[in-house]
Amino acid sequence: MSKINKSSDYINNCTIYALMANDDNEIRYIGQTTNPLRKRLTEHIYEAKNKTTYKHHWINSVLMRGAKLLIVPIEENTNIAREIYYIAKYKEEGHRLVNLTIGGEGSPGVKLSLEQRAQISQRMLGNQFGKSNLGRQFSVEHRAKLSSRLIGNTRSAGKTPVNKGKPQSAETKAKIGARLRGRTTKPMPVALKNYLTALSTGRKANEVTRQIWRTQRKGCLNNASKLTDEQVLHIVGLLQVGVVQVEIAEQYHISQTLVSRIRRGEAWTHLTKPEENPLCPLRIPGVDSRTGIAKTPEHRAKISAALRGRSSPWTAERNRANKGKPGHSISVEVRQKISEANTGRKKEWLAQANQNRNWSQESRDKISEANRVLTNSDIREIKRLLAEGFMNGTAIARQFKVSPSLISQIKLGKKYLGIK
Repeated sequence: MSKINKSSDYINNCTIYALMANDDNEIRYIGQTTNPLRKRLTEHIYEAKNKTTYKHHWINSVLMRGAKLLIVPIEENTNIAREIYYIAKYKEEGHRLVNLTIGGEGSPGVKLSLEQRAQISQRMLGNQFGKSNLGRQFSVEHRAKLSSRLIGNTRSAGKTPVNKGKPQSAETKAKIGARLRGRTTKPMPVALKNYLTALSTGRKANEVTRQIWRTQRKGCLNNASKLTDEQVLHIVGLLQVGVVQVEIAEQYHISQTLVSRIRRGEAWTHLTKPEENPLCPLRIPGVDSRTGIAKTPEHRAKISAALRGRSSPWTAERNRANKGKPGHSISVEVRQKISEANTGRKKEWLAQANQNRNWSQESRDKISEANRVLTNSDIREIKRLLAEGFMNGTAIARQFKVSPSLISQIKLGKKYLGIK
């Protein structure tokens, strides 16, 4: 209904009208107004954008199916009470009216006496309901009563926002963009930011939310994943047949750390952990991951007894020599003997390991450069070039076919101090 204007002109000079769609002849709404009918029709369409009564839903349905809304005058320059008559008449004729009231809008135009106005004014003086409720907190009992009263409330069930699913036109988008372009938002106050941070600190998600996170982030569902489930299972198979981790990392262009975590069952756990994937042979308790042979408690006890107290020969000799000598430090001669023994064993092990290995020419050149021995004249020339400062350490190392770290040690005086 249009807004009530409590005047004699409004009561006796209003227009009774009907609303209908142009694609059918059914009257759906009876109203009254003193404004021009074209203006009242515009008001109906505008109000339907933000309200959710039967009338507004019907208007939106007419517009969304491409039909036009028509406003038809029934009686002009008549009394407002005639609206009640026409609403009852068209309902009896079978028209599905969407009016919420019987019409007439109560008793407009009634004038109150001065005494009645004074009584109403006196009764309303000192009304502080709004201020007294400002910042008021309900008690626990009152909250429980409100909750019990609202349980089972279905008044909003199935209702959707008016503009939900309604596409915006290009013109509307352009207007919104022009209005918001260049607009800056105010920063959040520090006190409010600290308050929100304190609320979220220490909070833990419930089990349902955690299960959703685990499902969404697991395996291929994680957008940041570099591998698929099939590739991970293939990596597991390669590890089982003894392929080294470096080759697997190069093949799949991933880090060796990730391959190691897959082998230990720390990454892609839904595929590599026995409790998640019973078919995965990795990290099965009590089973050697390389041979698949079960380790019994007796076998573990034998290995532990054999390794207990075991040490290298030179360590045992040193312990026997220093037994009962607290704070004793190893002499320079003993250290040199230990170093020579370790160097000999290392060279012997390298020779045995590389006996049947085919080295590339590039690898042979690198090994020869690393094992190259500088002469006294070479060392003097290197020191001269370093003193002049015309060449950097990398260029000098490339010229003499040695490592840059050796040139750096010569420059810092850590090597070849006796050669001037």
